[in-house]
Amino acid sequence: MDEKYEKALSAALGELADLLVVPSDARDMIIAYLESKEQDRVALVAESTSDKSSVSKSILASKGVVGLASDLVQVDERFASISQAILSQLVIVEDQRTAQAILPELKNGQKVVTLNGLVFHTNGIITSGQTLPPSELDAPGKKVNSKRKSMPLMTKLSSRIVGWRN
Repeated sequence: MDEKYEKALSAALGELADLLVVPSDARDMIIAYLESKEQDRVALVAESTSDKSSVSKSILASKGVVGLASDLVQVDERFASISQAILSQLVIVEDQRTAQAILPELKNGQKVVTLNGLVFHTNGIITSGQTLPPSELDAPGKKVNSKRKSMPLMTKLSSRIVGWRN
């Protein structure tokens, strides 16, 4: 991923930056486990997740639109459907004027984010800020400094996937 998109993606993903991918057949068991844990905050998605809705080509052709996040990020093939489901709903733009201009044309659930990290939601909410430092978003082996344990992000995801399959 190009470094100039890191701030935008970090801001737009928010808590999904720590998304745990779980096998589809284990989802009910994992939900039950999560319900028993009052202190933990976790975002999870089933491996088979997919989304068919898309941003119109006319929006993507608008001046100031960089593109869909899904077209700007490369992921391991195992996570392609999940990445597409999440990132194809996120339009990256150059500035807040472009964001405000295209926002009324987006469908519910789609978001637009500026390169500076302002996130415009279709429900009118605007958020900003990053969950992770930008350099840690897509760098396997780097440490994630959060209130939870520090461990490499990719190792964290991989161990969760492997752990639920065994």
